[in-house]
Formats: sequence, C-alpha cells, structure tokens
Amino acid sequence: MGYFKKDLTGLFDQYHELERLVRIIYENYYIRLEERYVNAQFKTAAELYNDLMERSPHILERVPLGYIFLPGHDPGNIEPHP
Repeated sequence: MGYFKKDLTGLFDQYHELERLVRIIYENYYIRLEERYVNAQFKTAAELYNDLMERSPHILERVPLGYIFLPGHDPGNIEPHP
C-alpha cells in the first residue's frame, strides 16, 4: 500500500487537476454517505420513498416495487408519488 500512496501523491503533485478531481469525487462520496446515514436514522419509510421518487423516478422501470425495501410497509399498499 505504501508504494501506491507514494505514486499517487507524486501524480497529485505533478497533475493538480487530477488532485482536484479526486478531492471532488471524495467530497461527493462523503456527502452522500452522510445523507444515507441521516436518512436511515431520522426519515420515515414514506419520506425515503418520496425522496427516491424525486431523485430517481425512473427506478421503478428497472426495479419492481417489491424489491424496494421499506420497513413496516407492504409494497402493495404504497401509493405512487404524485
């Protein structure tokens, strides 16, 4: 692992655009990770479903509703997002 980090650091020193790109990718990753944690801790299943439909309304075209896990809800009783 030490060689990889050393090589990567060398690339970042040489190509500042690459360093910025990787930093932005990691920032976005950690923002989404924090959002997932907060959502899992504090949002209801209905709020999670509505957020999913706002963010990715096409998801139901690819994944049957029965595969979307909503704790405490029967998939047959979920009303579509308006």
